[in-house]
Amino acid sequence: ISSTSVAVTGVVLDQQSLELEINETAKLTATVLPENATNKEVTWSSSDESKATVDAAGNVKAVSTGSVTITVTTNDGGKTTSCAVTVKRIDLSGAEVSGLEGSYSYTGSEIEPKPTVTLNGIPLADGTDYKVTYQNNQEVGTATVTIEGINDYQGRVTRNFDITSTSVAVTGVVLDQ
Repeated sequence: ISSTSVAVTGVVLDQQSLELEINETAKLTATVLPENATNKEVTWSSSDESKATVDAAGNVKAVSTGSVTITVTTNDGGKTTSCAVTVKRIDLSGAEVSGLEGSYSYTGSEIEPKPTVTLNGIPLADGTDYKVTYQNNQEVGTATVTIEGINDYQGRVTRNFDITSTSVAVTGVVLDQ
């Protein structure tokens, strides 16, 4: 019995362009042609990993604002196609603070542990177009989480979130003897 290998003639993506916000992710799916090609393995690459990364499964993650090209290449024949990705500045209108359960205490002006700040359910850390700060309001048991960023519609935007600590500060210690 002889087997004949079927050579790859091309590759197509399910999306030719994507718009993402920083930290947002999307999945690209590659289809190797023809359907009965023997070797359907592909390799993914990003033209600028400081803007967006892609893993071996085609999952794209936006890193910083700008334009980047995600390319898929077939291992058989080196056929390629690409997706143009635009990473937009973040829109703070949907920002919310979560992860505030439990106890928080203040060390100087810092909240410990730091709450999780999310944007549309995606955790934020300081990025190119926004800054997350945690500050004690100098009032016992309260603090403010501030997200400052730039978006395409409103320019510089700041959102403040007041939180209350459930921990009690130690004011002194007394010995029994």
